[in-house]
Amino acid sequence: MTLRRRLVLLVVGLSAVGLVVSGVVGTLLLRSFALNRVDRQLSGGFGPPGFRNRPNDRAAGPIAEQLCRQPFQFNPQGILTEFYKRDGSALCAAQSVSDPGGGPVLNTKDLARQAGSIFTVDGRKGGSYRVVVRSLDETITVVRAIDLREATSLWHDQALAVSVLTALTLAAIGGAGAWLVRRDLRPLDHVTRTADAIAQGDRTHRVEVTAPGTEVGRLGTAFNTMLASIDASFVEQQRSEDKLRAFVADASHELRTPLTSILGYAELQLAGAADSPEKLATSMRNIRREGLRMSGLVEDLLLLARLDQEPKLQPSRVVLDRLVDDAALDLRAVAPDRTVTVAAGSGVTVYGDEARLRQVVANLVTNARSHTPVGTPIEISVEQAPHEAVIRVVDHGPGIPVGYTTKVFERFARLDPSRARASGGGAGLGLAIVKAIVDAHHGRVQVIPTPGGGATFLVALPTSVPAPVVPATAAAG
Repeated sequence: MTLRRRLVLLVVGLSAVGLVVSGVVGTLLLRSFALNRVDRQLSGGFGPPGFRNRPNDRAAGPIAEQLCRQPFQFNPQGILTEFYKRDGSALCAAQSVSDPGGGPVLNTKDLARQAGSIFTVDGRKGGSYRVVVRSLDETITVVRAIDLREATSLWHDQALAVSVLTALTLAAIGGAGAWLVRRDLRPLDHVTRTADAIAQGDRTHRVEVTAPGTEVGRLGTAFNTMLASIDASFVEQQRSEDKLRAFVADASHELRTPLTSILGYAELQLAGAADSPEKLATSMRNIRREGLRMSGLVEDLLLLARLDQEPKLQPSRVVLDRLVDDAALDLRAVAPDRTVTVAAGSGVTVYGDEARLRQVVANLVTNARSHTPVGTPIEISVEQAPHEAVIRVVDHGPGIPVGYTTKVFERFARLDPSRARASGGGAGLGLAIVKAIVDAHHGRVQVIPTPGGGATFLVALPTSVPAPVVPATAAAG
């Protein structure tokens, strides 16, 4: 059974119970009122007109004669009066009664015992009578009765009218309830159609919410919110899949280049082209160089994979100015033609993995050296900021094109030919590793333009949190 039908049946059922109960109670009250009015009529004015003295045996004849002058006759209120002796015999001779019911059917022998009571009995010609019995004196019992045809017809008509009105009211309630339920539940049909459309591939379909304050309206709003969240998740999943495919393609390309070189030199060896010690030594050096390049690439990929899952860092107090000084010494040894400026505060420390933070600084310095012309100065600085320590690596090279400041941290990033590898080393994973390590330390990394040209890489590491080294998913992947 549908929800719409259940709601309509519920409304009609509750209405029927209320109407039936109210109709029965009203009819019973009307019946009680009519009987009470009849009882009041029966209980008033006992005895014939002019009957004042208490009868006795010597005066029984005149009293009986007086009582029997108008027996079994109606008074103006429709009351029928009969007189009986204490033994149950009629005081007056039987006379015709003009009442349609023919008078009440009485057990005359029990009348004396029933004196003072009011009850209902059947009529001689059908129907029923309301009867009251009173003792007029020690020898005479008075029975007064009213035919209940009129009163019975009254509450029977009332019951019939209530039944017809109840049926008509229930029919109206059922029709109006069905229309109202169909109108108010129409948004549920929209939800169903929207779900069917989405199941068929139309992810742009949404529920039209006309009454957001109602329960059905809130359901539509929540359904639309859920659809938006699912759609965003689907787009993100699609983007992740696209990035994964691009990553696999880039990784395959980067690994194919050294493998091709190694296989080429091996084929030369097998073909006997290296027929002199000098050629053999050259081939072996090239094979070793390409093997080291491939090994470094694989190590970087494994490091990123570990950082993506549960980076197991070894936390300790790390003095950042010492890391910066060491990185500057390494750069001067590798590129003595460059001017390296170091500005480090004294005793700037953070809580983290020293080896990984050294790798962050080294990768940033290597990136600045590899993607700037020879002789370009490089500046390295460390400063203490509120609740964090900031490392800056500044170069004055060609800079990063507008719109690529976030893409440089993606894996195998290839953004601008002007920042291509000059020496052929590197695979575009250095900045991705920097991003993953900084994220594992709950820090942030960004790149901003250097005034006058170039790029400034900024790494901010928290100092107020004593133990930031917990498993974290690196954003580089």
